[in-house]
Amino acid sequence: CAVQGFFFTFGIYAMYSYNAMLCIYYTCAIALKMKERNIRRLVEPTLHLFPLAVGIAASVAPLFYNLYNPSDKESWCSSESMPLGCGGDDGILSEFCVPIEFRMYRISLFMSLAIMGFFFFLVITALILICARVVKVSRQYLVNT
Repeated sequence: CAVQGFFFTFGIYAMYSYNAMLCIYYTCAIALKMKERNIRRLVEPTLHLFPLAVGIAASVAPLFYNLYNPSDKESWCSSESMPLGCGGDDGILSEFCVPIEFRMYRISLFMSLAIMGFFFFLVITALILICARVVKVSRQYLVNT
């Protein structure tokens, strides 16, 4: 379960961060009008290393706290699943629930929401900058014709 959860978590975080980095690449190319040579030299190494670092950090940390558990809603293990014995409907923890695992689960859930919110903010900001640049260029084109 830990191996499956590790690769699932790594893939999810790396995918979302690569999408955000792709938006940053387009922002550099379109909105900021950076030359391709400068993007390759200055920006691109970071755009490749950041998603890998985020994916590894997000998937290694739950290994230390035994947070990869089977999910009751899906057919795979992930760190977003409630620790075994901690998911009572009445809010009472069973004797099988390890309190530190439950606490780390809640911290992990908060961190994943914060990271996803950050990626969402990056994507929206990048698209706003690109749209602003396209509108500016199209207005200049209309004035010149």
